[in-house]
Amino acid sequence: MPNLRDIPRLLAILLCVVVLCAGCGDDGKDGKRGKSGMDGLDGTDGADGTDGAPGIPGTSLIDAATAPDDFLEDLEVESEITGVTIASPPKVFFTVKTADGLPITGIGHFREQDSRYVRFTITKLVPGMGGAPDSWVAYVRDEGEPDYDTGSLVDNGDGTYEFTFNTDVSNVAGVTYEPTLTHRIAGQIGSRSVPLQPQHLVFDFVPAGGAVTRTRNIATMATCNECHSDLVFHGRRFKVEYCVQCHNPDLAEGEGDMAFMIHRIHAAGDFDILDDAISYEEVTYPQDLANCRKCHDGADAATAQGDNWKNVPSAASCDGCHNVFATGTHKLGPQPDTACLSCHPPALTEYNHTTPNATPHNPGLFDKQRKIEYDLVEATVNGANQVIVKFRVLSDGLPIDLTNLPQDLLDGGRYPGFLLAWAEPQDGIMEPIDFNNLGEEGAQPKSLGLGDFSPIETDDPIGTITYAGGVHTAVITDADSQFPLAAMMRTVGLQGYLRQDTDDDGKYDESLHTPSRVVTVTDDDERRRVVDNANCARCHEWFEGHGGNRVYEIAICTMCHVPNLSSSGRSIDPADNDLEAELGDDPLKYPEDAQNLKDMIHGIHSSAFRTTAYEHVRGGRQGYYDWSHVTFPRGAETSNCRLCHLPGTYGLPLSLSALPTTVRTTGEYDGMDASTGAVGDAIEDVPNMTDWVNSPTASTCYYCHDTAAARAHMIQNGGLISAYDGTVVTNRADLFEMESCAVCHGSGKTADIEVVHDR
Repeated sequence: MPNLRDIPRLLAILLCVVVLCAGCGDDGKDGKRGKSGMDGLDGTDGADGTDGAPGIPGTSLIDAATAPDDFLEDLEVESEITGVTIASPPKVFFTVKTADGLPITGIGHFREQDSRYVRFTITKLVPGMGGAPDSWVAYVRDEGEPDYDTGSLVDNGDGTYEFTFNTDVSNVAGVTYEPTLTHRIAGQIGSRSVPLQPQHLVFDFVPAGGAVTRTRNIATMATCNECHSDLVFHGRRFKVEYCVQCHNPDLAEGEGDMAFMIHRIHAAGDFDILDDAISYEEVTYPQDLANCRKCHDGADAATAQGDNWKNVPSAASCDGCHNVFATGTHKLGPQPDTACLSCHPPALTEYNHTTPNATPHNPGLFDKQRKIEYDLVEATVNGANQVIVKFRVLSDGLPIDLTNLPQDLLDGGRYPGFLLAWAEPQDGIMEPIDFNNLGEEGAQPKSLGLGDFSPIETDDPIGTITYAGGVHTAVITDADSQFPLAAMMRTVGLQGYLRQDTDDDGKYDESLHTPSRVVTVTDDDERRRVVDNANCARCHEWFEGHGGNRVYEIAICTMCHVPNLSSSGRSIDPADNDLEAELGDDPLKYPEDAQNLKDMIHGIHSSAFRTTAYEHVRGGRQGYYDWSHVTFPRGAETSNCRLCHLPGTYGLPLSLSALPTTVRTTGEYDGMDASTGAVGDAIEDVPNMTDWVNSPTASTCYYCHDTAAARAHMIQNGGLISAYDGTVVTNRADLFEMESCAVCHGSGKTADIEVVHDR
């Protein structure tokens, strides 16, 4: 037996053997997880944060007298007249609540500060006799003219109110109370100093009882705001139904009658009111003045009397536009309203106010006039670089054959035609996002008249046209008429118009202006779309340029108005210059500016608030264009880019593939004016390192923001404004990358351009 003293030694040896064996053999299974230990003690609580600002207590109503101003400013408010009683004086019952239906009390608090905060007027609708129009006549008057009644107000404490007139409608000098006629209560809640959203209340009723069967609603504010967006007068008045309470024939001064005043303002005549205190001579109307339906539409339930312009004409409404009485040009001299229909029946009036082009508000056309439409089906380029375009020409919805036109149609030397636009690498930018049409004079697209194609042209055609199944196929075989081999973003436009003989007199004198169409060559990248045609049409209805050759399609405008194009008036030969009387005999002093579409359109529409006029002289037609007369009818929304632009197309940063804007072609860059010959030579092949240029982002902003401070700010942050390109840098792309506008004006930045311009 081993010695007891040796047992510890033997155990140690045995343990070593076990460990060695474990290192050489397989691992054993893990043992069971032991029990969790006890939780440690909780840490000490941190200090309480600062209490937030108290919110508006939960309630079943809002007390406008005690609610914070910033809270009231954000409320969407609705109001409604619920009833009227006339036991003379009249009493009006109305409600004020949020858009969610929460009652608003306490508006009397603001009335204590301004007695005119809540005011009402009341009129009666007097039927016209013998064909004359109906007219509103006011009961509330001040020295014979319509006025407002501030009356007394009762707050019922639940969002309902009672207003009692001071005026006894049964006892108004010169005005008889006629309870069987239609009456209108119109109210105004609001003032400039009160944060609560202003309200207009309008209520038509018959005091004697019964339904309203006769009223007079000619136009709506929604129609006005298609152009004006947020039209407000006299501080806070914004409803047509409210305006006519004062501006009616009952007004002492005839120039204040709505029918005359609004027509005369929009007719852009020399018109002053209130003893010349307010002048409208600078107002311009951006569409055909004959388009009465732009404002008046009898098919709209909201303007049931909207066709009165033809059905119930008046001397005031017609003279507002035509100015025939003041000028003495009306053949029969001044006439009463009752005589209008005898010479101007509805059908004739409508025909005389038909526009030559069918538009959404004026869909009719003249007798026998065809409605022509174009349809660009597709454009492709084959292996021989031949451009193949498939397209349709429709007459009243049916296809016609250009190679065999109907008898009443004639090209008149003005066949429709194609524009071919493209982009090529420029200034170190390998894939520009703008057309530049390199190699063409003035950076213009190739212009190809369809009359130059066989079988229409037989001597020297540039291609062929075939017609089958209602579709034309044009193949451009002439090498000089094709896209360059290096072209990208290849695009075809279809433009121009046919002429028609509508009265069989052998004269094709009806120009059938037709909306242009644009299509990108299959598999090419499409040029970005920035502007929505429909947005332009809100004001212009039907917009066209260059004699009606380019119509209603902004994409066609971008094909010619490219960044490398400036006005070319400085290339005019002084010996052949019909502008001498107006601008002098030195073309080098004629204004020149960018014709790039973004810059030009910004410059035109911002003319009313630019510090310098946007103007230029075009050499080809020797025309002087001064756009300082243009007014923008959008009021507070002048800065709202979304009025024209598609969403997401006007934010920063701008693509580094955007091209610079040429503002002046000089022929040299030493700071001296070039000769007309040098300018003309430079225009032949643009761009030149001798041009004056704007960097892309700065140019976009500068044509609206042209103050000295704005210009300095843009330049300080890396932009170029009218810089001699050749003296600054040899590779323009390098310089334009230095624009740092997006640091502050980019998406999510301090002065995000989309946020600032959407206020």
